Amino acid sequence: MTTTCSAQRESAYTWGEQEEEEEERRREEEEEEEEEEEEEEEEEEEEKRKRSRKDAEAKETKKKKRREEEEGEEEGKEEEEEEEGRRRKKKQKKKKKKKKKKKKKKKKKKKKRESVAV
Repeated sequence: MTTTCSAQRESAYTWGEQEEEEEERRREEEEEEEEEEEEEEEEEEEEKRKRSRKDAEAKETKKKKRREEEEGEEEGKEEEEEEEGRRRKKKQKKKKKKKKKKKKKKKKKKKKRESVAV
């Protein structure tokens, strides 16, 4: 009977050891899972930061582009107005010259008529 008791005690001891080992393994697995979850969360947060950074950069680029376009439009308008002013001035000058020429021609005709009449 002593052999049976001792075998029972030994089997109880090994059973206890197995139980402890299994518990230790479970704890390690849980810790690993927690670490993995934390890493995943950190990666997600990093991705969110990158996305928000990209979004902010895109927004800033868009604003900058819009500002440049507006400035370009303003410059274009100014140049267009200047060009229009030059055209108008040229047209007026041409008109004035034509009028002067017409007046001169009229004067010449009048003089000719007077000389013929005398």
